[in-house]
Amino acid sequence: LNIDAGTLYLDVSNNRVGINKTSPNQTLHVDGMSQFDNTMLFASRGTISWGSMGGGTGFGIQAASGNALSLGSNGAWDKAIIDTAGRLLINATTTAYNDKLYVNGEAYVTGGWRTGTNTTFVGELKNSSGKLTLQTAANRDIQIGDTNTPDIVYVDTSAQNVGIGTTSPAAKLDVAGSGTV
Repeated sequence: LNIDAGTLYLDVSNNRVGINKTSPNQTLHVDGMSQFDNTMLFASRGTISWGSMGGGTGFGIQAASGNALSLGSNGAWDKAIIDTAGRLLINATTTAYNDKLYVNGEAYVTGGWRTGTNTTFVGELKNSSGKLTLQTAANRDIQIGDTNTPDIVYVDTSAQNVGIGTTSPAAKLDVAGSGTV
């Protein structure tokens, strides 16, 4: 069935519909711009929506429960994934870590990395006039170490003292234990 010279075309032998397309190669083949005034549902896989949603008013893409959301480029999927745990994976399809952001490769930040809780700013790692700067909020201390000994080096920022092997340095440089200074 061909209505208005291909404006609407029904290919009944292949169960296909063409809009501005007289030889549709998919179930629905639209040649030209389309407009949807509400939500588009994709069976049990997800939703594209606009208007009011969880984060306010705007445009949203949501994978259905149990499905990840994948973005691709240059003919390949999975350049960025929001997995079912809510983690953003960049250039990776999985991670053994529970971090909310995982980048497989190098990353570049022009501002800085801030850390804290939902309500409290703790500190940041940033570029300060060409110097890599580790800076805390007022009167917050800094410790450097590993997972077994997190406080190998300890900086008491309020007293401006540095401790090695101690978390309560009593002098500008306080070395606990034996060693050469």
